[in-house]
Amino acid sequence: MNPTTYLSKCESELSGHFARIDSMADRRLMGIVEAYRKVGLTNSDLCGSTGYGLGDSSRDKLEEVYSIVFGGESALVRPQIASGTHALACVLFGLSRPGDRIVSITGTPYETLQEVIGIRQSVGSLSEFGVSYAQTDWRADGPKDFDLLAPPTKIVMIQRSPGYKTGRPVTIDNIGEWVEVIRKAGSEAAIMVDNCYCEFCSEKEPCHAGADLSVGSLIKNPGGGLAFTGGYVVGKSDLISRIATRVTAPGIGAEVGATWGFMLDAFRGLFAAPSLSSSALKGALLWAKCFAGLGFEVNPKHDEEHADVVVSIKLDSRELFMAFGKAIQEVSPIASGATPVPFDQGGYDAPVMLAGGGFISGGTSDLSCDGLDKPPYWVYVQGGANMNHIRLGILNVLSSFERMGFFGA
Repeated sequence: MNPTTYLSKCESELSGHFARIDSMADRRLMGIVEAYRKVGLTNSDLCGSTGYGLGDSSRDKLEEVYSIVFGGESALVRPQIASGTHALACVLFGLSRPGDRIVSITGTPYETLQEVIGIRQSVGSLSEFGVSYAQTDWRADGPKDFDLLAPPTKIVMIQRSPGYKTGRPVTIDNIGEWVEVIRKAGSEAAIMVDNCYCEFCSEKEPCHAGADLSVGSLIKNPGGGLAFTGGYVVGKSDLISRIATRVTAPGIGAEVGATWGFMLDAFRGLFAAPSLSSSALKGALLWAKCFAGLGFEVNPKHDEEHADVVVSIKLDSRELFMAFGKAIQEVSPIASGATPVPFDQGGYDAPVMLAGGGFISGGTSDLSCDGLDKPPYWVYVQGGANMNHIRLGILNVLSSFERMGFFGA
């Protein structure tokens, strides 16, 4: 069986899964349309503000839309938030004070957040301001270490997507169960969810399940591949007000922040987000199906719940690892002639291979992959603005493996 026939066979066997994802995307899009209708979105709201951005009614509408769609009381959606890590840092600095403690219940957080917290030494980290940190992991063994929920814990942190770890992503059901456990334990800590890569992959979002805050980046799912920059924080109004003082400054908070050149892409990107996320989600199932069928270990499997748009594939060979990245790069719209070369990046214990070239620099809405250049050579694939490009990516990887003699479908 050649790669094209094999890919078609795998895709046809996923038709039932794809239909369910499309149905969910329809409902999520309807929720966005209803939110736009509720705020009375007009063409004049697409222009944005300049200078300080005082009295920016279009910004107010965007943030109200996010609060509706993501199930919060209030929201901050700003181009001044540079990344998901920046948004998370604003939350942590906005809510914690010297003597407080931050607790992760999903193990060690993503590498870029480790320096914010001070797990790894970094100038300006929370540890320098007397904020301590502890962690446990509820994903595999369930709730435990309840003593960590007691004061001085001020923030309980949940990271949904596992990052460069092989664990499964945290589902909305997981969040709902954990929130109930935390509250029954008597903890009044703010429950913050890192929602990156997970938006629109489920019927609901973390705040619908009881989380106090949901945090993410617009150059991932909610930007729909159209937002050039930005991040969001959605949740309880009193917490959002405190976080706003770290997005801007104390005494200013949410009042300022110009949006010129941002609003059209933010509104249009959110409108496109359910479609883009559903394509990436279907793509994740197709990657998992194809490569599991060839004998590779994949996580999650195609018939397991996918709570984010990432699928990890264990290649067990540096030759395959490098070929995989090159095949993805070859079908990228930007820098398709480049060869991905692993490089030393701060915070990682091995060189990082990054492949893909989308229209938003660093965004993960377009098809891309990355991984650590060390055994057992896990590669993490995400994104895909449409199924046509995802199919092209899978086919190019399979064809590359066939030329190397590793395709045995």
